[in-house]
Amino acid sequence: MSRLLNMTPELNQYMVDHSVRDHPVLAELRAATAPLKHAGMQIGAEQGQFMQFMVRLINAKKCIEVGVFTGYSSLSVALALPSDGTIIACDISEEWTAIAKKHWEKAGVANKVTLKLAPANETLDKLLADGGAGKYDFAFIDADKPAYLGYYERLLKLMRPNGLIMVIDDNELVRIGMRGLLKSWGCLVVTAESEDTAMAKLADHVGRPDLIISDYHIAQGKAGFELIDRLRRACGAQIPAFLISGDTAPERLREASASGYYLLHKPILPITLRSVVSQLLKNQQGDVAAPEPTIAPESAIRAPAAAANPTPPLQ
Repeated sequence: MSRLLNMTPELNQYMVDHSVRDHPVLAELRAATAPLKHAGMQIGAEQGQFMQFMVRLINAKKCIEVGVFTGYSSLSVALALPSDGTIIACDISEEWTAIAKKHWEKAGVANKVTLKLAPANETLDKLLADGGAGKYDFAFIDADKPAYLGYYERLLKLMRPNGLIMVIDDNELVRIGMRGLLKSWGCLVVTAESEDTAMAKLADHVGRPDLIISDYHIAQGKAGFELIDRLRRACGAQIPAFLISGDTAPERLREASASGYYLLHKPILPITLRSVVSQLLKNQQGDVAAPEPTIAPESAIRAPAAAANPTPPLQ
């Protein structure tokens, strides 16, 4: 049975052949892992490349991995990190991680990886006890499934905190879902379904958003990047922003690329959204005195001051 969802092995291979830009040590590690009994536990080349994209997108420097196996995901992340970036790799197998260490060394990134051979919850608890809460930018879990909840809850505390956001989308279900998700992360949320509504709500609130999230297609036949540009002009600031879309037509991808804004495709995993939002807000907070309520032609959000926010920080 294929482990691929809604994709034949042939289509997946075509995608890999025409999209993956492989580092030679990553290709060598895949070949070394393939004969192993549990080779199916290794992530695919396209997944590793996507993780690299995410790490670069959010300018991550401090990362955590739960579940190393032979080291493909940690190697992918380490290769994407800046020279001063680090990743803590948690596993319990000396046999499998010996393969990982060999390839970290060969790729020249061993100095970026700290291997912790112990139950991951123990390692994460120690990081928290040592003052690591809110200090990490990116986390990846691929380990024993029954323990995921414990890993997830600990990692949420270790991820960096949030800020003020504006989300724009003309789909009411998206607005409701985003509002609920963002509120659950400790954010204040305002929603709007069109450019006119967004501009009106912006005028009704004090302060500017720290981040704008817009759907690519919004009401009144406008593109999301056009609305982002207008909101930026109205606020007199280059507010960080990114686009979300379920449209994968080649011309949409070209337009999004030409606009200069990052584009994330729906459906977006909450942990992915949380990671991107948190990092962009972290970058913006140094430029904004105090978070104020937000606006979003789909949904605007903003987090209360950290000291008054008892909820886990955004990832």
